[in-house]
Amino acid sequence: MPRTAALYLGAILLLLSLQTASAQIVINEIQASNRETIEDVDGDSPDWVELQNVSAAPYDIGGHGLSDDSTNLLKWIFPSYIIAPGERLLVWCSGKDLQLPSEEQVTRLGSTIEVRPTVLGLEQEWSYLSGLPESVGPAAGWSQPGFDASDWERGLPGFGFGDNDDRTEFERGIGALFLRTSFDVDNLEALESLVLQVNYDDGFVAWLNGTRVISIHFPEDEEPTFASNSARSREARRVQRWMVPEWIDLLRPRDNLLAVAVLNRTHNSNDMSFLPELGTVGPTFHTNFELDSDGEVIIFSNPEGEILDGLDMPEQSIDRSYARVPDGTGDFGYL
Repeated sequence: MPRTAALYLGAILLLLSLQTASAQIVINEIQASNRETIEDVDGDSPDWVELQNVSAAPYDIGGHGLSDDSTNLLKWIFPSYIIAPGERLLVWCSGKDLQLPSEEQVTRLGSTIEVRPTVLGLEQEWSYLSGLPESVGPAAGWSQPGFDASDWERGLPGFGFGDNDDRTEFERGIGALFLRTSFDVDNLEALESLVLQVNYDDGFVAWLNGTRVISIHFPEDEEPTFASNSARSREARRVQRWMVPEWIDLLRPRDNLLAVAVLNRTHNSNDMSFLPELGTVGPTFHTNFELDSDGEVIIFSNPEGEILDGLDMPEQSIDRSYARVPDGTGDFGYL
């Protein structure tokens, strides 16, 4: 190591020893050779670092940096995230460089990423209109804001029959089902990771504030009626997700309208189902660097580049953690 770099690293390590005693967020545990201990949502086994809030107050780590380079303390920067008192936070040192889950991670079948229904949940009441396949309607403009649906019935999802998960049940043999609900959005800026999550049988078409936004198993250039059917079958065994960031431009703080036509594959089907949620996923933490199991410096800094905690990690072994004992306050040792 060049002499200048060695002196700089020495100064960093001295500063670390002074800062750690008063830090609110500390590096609590490290695994730099993770093979079988834990997997991320992709089924990979990246190395990881655990942060802990050792104080009695919440702490926002937005803009803070995690680095393995003493000359670049803000090598990877956290999004806004509140760490509660005593909370531990796992940060993957994977090289994937993610602050939010990718679309593929969120929408893949069986994804374990949690969608929080912060915009529209299953306790949201809807207006609905049902009828036999030969019924006329619905009335023109039913999917638009300003339409008078005061004579429609009201109920909670799931909507349908035959699946034993429907709180608002209908008789077998109905045609398409038409739904409307209004909702507010408290913080439009917080919807960067907007996700539509629906368990359905068999298809549907949706409008947001009068704009047609999604057609599942139904032609995009056709308007559904009571006689309409889904072009494909789908059993409501698990949710399907769509990341819909383009919807954010259609939203407003108050009185948003989501209108949906639910479609069955045939009118003599023995089941029908629709359970919608609209919300967000939390941030994910994948740095743009990986850890070196031969040993290196790991540093946690504030947005101004001031070191809050760190250590000079020695050589690590496979599937063995290196951590503070006791948690948050003790010296590092192999677990």
